[in-house]
Amino acid sequence: MIFVVAGSAIASAALWSCMSASNRPEHDQQPAAVAAPAQIQPAAQTPTQPAIEQEKTPPPAVEPPTPQPLRIAIARDKGEFPAEIDCDGMRLSLQGAGMCEWGFLGIDLYDCALYVERTIPSVDDALRADQAMVIHLHFVRSLTKEQLCSAWRGSVEVNQKGEPHDYAASLQQLCDSMRDVGEGDRFSFYLQPGKGMRALHNGTECANIDDDAFRRLFVKLYLGPNPPTKSLRKAMLGGAK
Repeated sequence: MIFVVAGSAIASAALWSCMSASNRPEHDQQPAAVAAPAQIQPAAQTPTQPAIEQEKTPPPAVEPPTPQPLRIAIARDKGEFPAEIDCDGMRLSLQGAGMCEWGFLGIDLYDCALYVERTIPSVDDALRADQAMVIHLHFVRSLTKEQLCSAWRGSVEVNQKGEPHDYAASLQQLCDSMRDVGEGDRFSFYLQPGKGMRALHNGTECANIDDDAFRRLFVKLYLGPNPPTKSLRKAMLGGAK
């Protein structure tokens, strides 16, 4: 009983205390201190400099190396052609050589030699062979550029029959590369499968004819059914049947 009364008294005193505090005059009440909100300092502004676009200097243009003119040295010794020659990093062997003659009087015009990668066993193989060759002309008589071009045009006209390819531009390029020749002058024709034909005058390149069909036709001019003479074709093939 004593514990009940005491508990009631304590609860009443606590309730009274809260009520009396709420009934106190305003000037007697001490408001609880309220923490002032923290002042958020603005981040220090770093003065920005306008972006300076750096001029990008383009790299210097790299020019492709200038191709060096092809050179082929074919020096005869006592009228004989060398058994082998170096051509564009390849070693070519002499297949055969003979004299090109003109007319029924058999006027000598030039010696003609054929150099090949691999020996050609027959006339048919000569036209089918897909290998590098050099047809080399060593003149023993003076001829003009016009005479040479006339001979090329006549030979192409005879040997291109039945072929659809237009050889006019390549033939003109060949004629433009011609020179007047005298005794001892030389023309060499380097024939590369897939790359066409390169003409050289006295061992130095003077034309690059990028026409593989014309390359095949040029082989035909000397080794086909209508060569300058049948005896020259036989000599160039070294007696191949």
